[in-house]
Amino acid sequence: MRNRLILIFVVLVLSMRLSYGQAYVPTPVTISKETVKVDGKLYYSHVVLERQTLYSISKTYQVSIDEIYDANEAIQLRETGLKKNSIIRIPVNSKNKSIKGKTIPGELEPEAEEDNNAQQQQASQEQESDKQEENVPEVEVKDSIIVFSTEQSQEESVQEPEPIVREAAVALMLPFDLRSGKADPNYLDFYSGVLIATAELADAGIDINLDVFDCKDQKVLKDSTKLNRYDVILGPVSREDLQVVLDNVHEDTFVVSPMDPRPENLTATHRNLIQMYVPKGEQLKDITAQVKKKKYSDRVIIVSEAGVSTNVDNLKSLLAEAGISYEAISLDIAHAKTAYSYFTPKMVKKNVGENYVIMMSEREMFVNEILRNCSRMNSLGYNVKTLTTSKLKSMDLSDVKMVHDAQTYVSTANNVDYSSDKVRRFILKYRALCHTEPSSFAYQGYDLMKYFGSIVAQHGKDWPEFMGEHKSKMLQITLDIQKVAEDGGYINKGMRRVCYDKNLNVESFE
Repeated sequence: MRNRLILIFVVLVLSMRLSYGQAYVPTPVTISKETVKVDGKLYYSHVVLERQTLYSISKTYQVSIDEIYDANEAIQLRETGLKKNSIIRIPVNSKNKSIKGKTIPGELEPEAEEDNNAQQQQASQEQESDKQEENVPEVEVKDSIIVFSTEQSQEESVQEPEPIVREAAVALMLPFDLRSGKADPNYLDFYSGVLIATAELADAGIDINLDVFDCKDQKVLKDSTKLNRYDVILGPVSREDLQVVLDNVHEDTFVVSPMDPRPENLTATHRNLIQMYVPKGEQLKDITAQVKKKKYSDRVIIVSEAGVSTNVDNLKSLLAEAGISYEAISLDIAHAKTAYSYFTPKMVKKNVGENYVIMMSEREMFVNEILRNCSRMNSLGYNVKTLTTSKLKSMDLSDVKMVHDAQTYVSTANNVDYSSDKVRRFILKYRALCHTEPSSFAYQGYDLMKYFGSIVAQHGKDWPEFMGEHKSKMLQITLDIQKVAEDGGYINKGMRRVCYDKNLNVESFE
């Protein structure tokens, strides 16, 4: 059977080109906030923007062009040149390790001819990228309307046996805000991930009937006749919009809250709501589970910011219930700078045991100081492991090496393992479709569409009864969906742990 998916999406196409003879001005370079560890070496992950040059990038990061070439032998950067929206590695060194996020104006290279060659190489590379659209929905432009289709060619359908098609009706409801003329790029990114998952499901013999709604139009939230036709509704995002949908659909029509933590309390009264964001309480339970393995001689210290409520009482209750003794320290930002003086009397040397420091703060300045002090304690002969929640991953930290020196363990709801073959395949498909790198929104859209499309097609109308049997590790999230109460909805409790060790390794595990 030939699978066909036609999705119509309105977008504005804006193009900017330099006119003939206009002076060439390189794009300013911003130091990346993202780092990766490869073969024991630490690198910045830099996304190349249009009109950036190797010369301006090397000046900003304070490395030589040859060092950039050597760090990117895998993508043959020396031979192919820079490609817009590609990701290159920049070595982290003593000069650049503390300047993340800084923007440097673009600089002209000494030889204009090198710029011209780099531009020609970039154009050639972009043309080559267009040929890599394997298993990605075709894109056709008609009068400012983009039509996405997963229709297989006649040649493809002859080469492979016809699969058994199973069906799932899915509604995607996101606040695209198309009428404003400024569609939200994050939700377009989410939608792109959904498209890639839909194409893969079609290849697996699952026919997804997908309808997309811009829920900035409040009328679509109340159309119960239409919404009750779907097996599952992905979205909307906000608590307010979810409440409207839940009030207007039948309790057998299941609604997925895709990313916002605020709708969690709605699961207590709506049996058909599935909350994807893992609650902060589950992250604290995961930290408690790690500490529970400690030996008698080990020490546990909770450090929090004075006067700031950050679930400290919740953590204390969990530790007490688990029979874990602890010391609690509350510091203001001034005293956090010398936190080591407060740690020392409460810690044991590494020949005696380990010291678990649980950071309970979401303020970057405070977290930076505690990490720096934990790093210092490790250098003074204490074995310190620093535990915290997912907020750390979005912070702008002054020195990423400090995170490793503090032996930091992050209990998080989402993390992408870029060494995974599945992740690498997704990135190639996404690049071919969107000509840029996927954001966390793209991974989230892919994961949710792939999971719910599969389980609905496999189990039919009774699919909610089987969610507990389908714990799944997706690209960015782990799905372990559990019922809140007999008359309540469902919450995802799937956790991931990310470890930053002293050897600059980053490991992700469950």
